[in-house]
Amino acid sequence: MRTRDTTAGGRCKSWRSWAWAGDRRAGAQAAALACTNAPRSAPEVAVKANRRWLKTPATKALMRRGGELVERSFAQLYETGGMRRAQLRDMDNIAKRLLTLAVAFNLSLILRRKFGVGTARQVVERAAALAWLLLVVGKLPQRPSGPAAAHYIHS
Repeated sequence: MRTRDTTAGGRCKSWRSWAWAGDRRAGAQAAALACTNAPRSAPEVAVKANRRWLKTPATKALMRRGGELVERSFAQLYETGGMRRAQLRDMDNIAKRLLTLAVAFNLSLILRRKFGVGTARQVVERAAALAWLLLVVGKLPQRPSGPAAAHYIHS
């Protein structure tokens, strides 16, 4: 139990609501405000600082963003990926399937970040469209340039 001393001026240095105002063994069950002058321990200071940090707007924004990313990935794996009702014979097989789905999901995130598409099929479709475009552009007649171009210019 912490001390309940007061400072020289008769005022308490700090009030802590968690300090017990009685002996727990004697049946005192409610925590009461207790005047303490004891210095805070390092873990206690760290916990208080962490609680203050968690209340800042920047931290709340980070937690929202992290929650969105985590929730989206789990929804993708379990709902769209069909893992909510996985019917495989062994837990190892379920773990392998979940790992495979997670790898595919992470690959789609990388593809989306790198190429602007989310699936391997979309990458192939874009590559085919680009190849077709280059093929069509390659077959277009080219206008000559330089001194020989003057011969082709019609007035």
